[in-house]
Amino acid sequence: MYEVFLAWHVVVAILIVAGCYWHIVANDGHSSGYETWIVVSMAVWGFDRSSRLVRLALSGLKTAQITVLDNDYIRVVIPDVSASGHAFLYFPALTWRVWENHPFSIASTLVSVQPPLASVRCVNTTDRSSTDPEMQSGLITSTTNYRSDKIGIAGPSDSISTTSKASELDQKSYQAGVTFYIRTQTGLTSLLRNRTSHAVLLEAGYKSGACSLIPANSSPVLVALVGGVGITPALTPLRSHLGRKKLYWGSRSQTLVDDVFSVYGLASLDSEVFVGRRMPVRQILDTELGGNHPEEVCVLVCGPASMVDEVRFEFNDIVRKRPRVVAKLVVESFSW
Repeated sequence: MYEVFLAWHVVVAILIVAGCYWHIVANDGHSSGYETWIVVSMAVWGFDRSSRLVRLALSGLKTAQITVLDNDYIRVVIPDVSASGHAFLYFPALTWRVWENHPFSIASTLVSVQPPLASVRCVNTTDRSSTDPEMQSGLITSTTNYRSDKIGIAGPSDSISTTSKASELDQKSYQAGVTFYIRTQTGLTSLLRNRTSHAVLLEAGYKSGACSLIPANSSPVLVALVGGVGITPALTPLRSHLGRKKLYWGSRSQTLVDDVFSVYGLASLDSEVFVGRRMPVRQILDTELGGNHPEEVCVLVCGPASMVDEVRFEFNDIVRKRPRVVAKLVVESFSW
């Protein structure tokens, strides 16, 4: 449906601009000057399309390395490129629609030349809720905590299993490259699950929305609430923030959580991960924005639209009822 939506809007835009131009010329010729504005709009549209082709040419044709994490998520690594923010990916020859592209947030700008050293397994895994934890919130039934120099999973009666320490992650060698975490759907992304590598065109150079407009580092305290692959744009501010920071992550996939913590060495990050469970948004914000905190708190939220809306509502309600709270909300939304 996205491809139909996009193609339809392009066709309609061309028809409207062409119709306006010929309507003016047919009635007034080139004496009115109104056609100049139509030409200007054509030039703007042409510049946009040309600049996108230039971005593709600058990156060139690359080979993406594809790793299937589970039934929902894949990791795509493209070496030998430099980019940040978000990028549009084209996979020529994957379908007959060679022009098809999709935007994805870039998780990192460096890739390891070695496979991740850390692996995590959960002992006594609890049953998953029928409700998608990435989109909704409610009471806590189980959480996954990462608060030490080891990567592990702690539930109500779970034990922790780990095969490496965060210090070992620093011994890897890295090279320029970009990493994407993608939740596969029924279209082009589903076809990637059958590949281990594939040719890709990268249209990069786009900043990461709210994270670039309102730097999270401008506040001494950073609290990130993310859902699913919403972790990707939050990784950079979380890793670069020098003050107190905490991550709350709701995910349907334990494998995704393990992979991100393993690849990016987040074991020492103060975090609570809700796997297969709802994230208690109100309770989290009450805790983080409660008390007498003289410092400004930056609440960063990234995830599905329903989750973003809930965080925005609860944040505004708390700030309105507690005038002494000094906080700002940074929204990185996946919707358009």
